[in-house]
Amino acid sequence: MDRKSAGDFLSTFGGQVDRFRREMERCVELDSYMYIVVEKSLKAIEKEAVFTKGRRAPKLGWVFSNLISVQHEFAGNCQFVFTDSREHSEEVIPKLLSLGEKLWNVDVQYFLDKEER
Repeated sequence: MDRKSAGDFLSTFGGQVDRFRREMERCVELDSYMYIVVEKSLKAIEKEAVFTKGRRAPKLGWVFSNLISVQHEFAGNCQFVFTDSREHSEEVIPKLLSLGEKLWNVDVQYFLDKEER
């Protein structure tokens, strides 16, 4: 399990993705699965990026390209889950851990998004 704030997510996938890939390679070697729980929704991350263009924030296109690349490279060993807040992450993480392998082939984000409607 890897819990990330929105800033940490942007930093990792905007420039430190090779370090993350090494972590995922270790995960694969151990025949493990990793949930990357980001403590902000994709919509909120996109919305904030519109207002931070003047700062040195990574370009979202690059961040999402790296995310998709990692998802494909490590398919079957990781899943990204975007929650609304730290509190929401604290609710979701124990459920992910308790259900373990049962959720490895389930699109958890689909159910979280459906829950919001």
